[in-house]
Amino acid sequence: MAEALLSFGVERLWNLLVRESEQFQGVEEQFDGLKNDVEMLRCFLEDAEAKRHTSAMLPDETHFPAHLATISLTKCRLKEDPMPILEKLLHLKIVRLWDRSFGGSRMICSMDGFPQLLELQFVGLEEWEEWIVEEGSMPLLHTLLIGYCPKLKELPDGLPFINSLKVLSFSLIAR
Repeated sequence: MAEALLSFGVERLWNLLVRESEQFQGVEEQFDGLKNDVEMLRCFLEDAEAKRHTSAMLPDETHFPAHLATISLTKCRLKEDPMPILEKLLHLKIVRLWDRSFGGSRMICSMDGFPQLLELQFVGLEEWEEWIVEEGSMPLLHTLLIGYCPKLKELPDGLPFINSLKVLSFSLIAR
């Protein structure tokens, strides 16, 4: 019952976010609205963590605001790879996966995924072991930060294909 109620609430929240984001006229208004949407999502995920709720996966890309530019996920313990959904959000410029946001072992960034992504951060993903980056993924990526991912075995073979990478930072990853 509680899970069904939570699911219903999440669906209503996503519908509200999408409906509200479509009503903005100017760029500044859209930015302010998206900041609020992201803050509400953050609050929801923190609340879910407080209730010891773990989500198997993110909702599909149609449930996110159309022009979402930044997403930060924290403590949501996603079991499924979030990249197949996130990489379809065509306006994302910054993605942050922090502090047990992903509880699975493998992530894949597909060819042609994340066409506008500039910054990618992975911090505190304690169960993450493998990352695959296909050629053509993240063509504009400028900054990559990986910190405290103790089980990550190696950097992806596809990393050299990202010619735009200028800042690369690693700390506390597997040897």
